[in-house]
Amino acid sequence: MQFISVSEVGSDESSGRAVWRIQHVMDNVGQATLTSLTYGEVPKGWSEVKKAEHLLPNVYYSINDEYYFVRDTNYKYSVLSREQYFSRRLAVSTQR
Repeated sequence: MQFISVSEVGSDESSGRAVWRIQHVMDNVGQATLTSLTYGEVPKGWSEVKKAEHLLPNVYYSINDEYYFVRDTNYKYSVLSREQYFSRRLAVSTQR
């Protein structure tokens, strides 16, 4: 992995807007591996390309368009795979 980008996901004009981005310092040597990551904390060997913004409640965010997460008003986070995210969004849209 050479970079990690966290983006807002939604149906309005803010969808796809990066809220945090980091890049591996030695990205020209190959892929870097991370075993854990905390939003807003830059791991050793990485540099911050875009400073982390405050995350809003009940807004979905994607990590490199592979994993998705949302937090509620009590700061409880739910992490979803791509498949889980799109299944959840489809279920919500069919209920309308």
